[in-house]
Amino acid sequence: MSAGRSRSRLLSALFGFLVPGLGHIYIGRARRIVLVAIAYFAVVFCLGIAGLLSTFGGAAVYVGLLLALYLFGIADPPIVVKPQAFEPKWYNRWYGYVGWIALVFIAMSVVPVIREPVLGFSVFRVPGTSMMPAIEPRDIVLVDTRAFADSPPALNDVVIVRGPRSGFLYVRRVAKEHGPDSLFFKKDNQEPSTADLELQNVPVSEALGRVTYVFYSWNTARIGRRIE
Repeated sequence: MSAGRSRSRLLSALFGFLVPGLGHIYIGRARRIVLVAIAYFAVVFCLGIAGLLSTFGGAAVYVGLLLALYLFGIADPPIVVKPQAFEPKWYNRWYGYVGWIALVFIAMSVVPVIREPVLGFSVFRVPGTSMMPAIEPRDIVLVDTRAFADSPPALNDVVIVRGPRSGFLYVRRVAKEHGPDSLFFKKDNQEPSTADLELQNVPVSEALGRVTYVFYSWNTARIGRRIE
């Protein structure tokens, strides 16, 4: 391809703001964002394999790295773009831009799918008061989705449990065992609830993970609190 006009710093930042990495594609520096993205995913994968993403510190690193990657995609292109005439790369055609946008959206769709089985964690926003005072309404909690892979929930574990009839997800505490394969769950807040009957004699397989930490709360003093 023949050289053309120099690339706009403003447009490179705008493209990076709209779609992560698109600014680097625009200025012909795809390799730069690809290497940084690979490093990011490698670190996240290692944190997941080590079981750290369900901890407050590990999740904070995960979010911090994600934010850093996004900001890198905005701030870096205007810095590294060359002021002289731009020589387009093979991907500086319409299909290169469309392909990158598609790749980003595929990655954004895949991560939620592999988050629980591969990375071993999930997040859950608690809507109600059933677990007060341990968990307050609108708290966002971290969940260790591999906690029960080798052993069933223990008494007093706070878990995410799926109602066997409704399919709804609840945060509850393990109250007692009903034989080797079923559990009885209770609330910390003992106000009556329509879910109480459904969460008696629940198969162990419906316990989806152990709640570990408060990741975010409107009461900022609670952020990072371990759930016990």
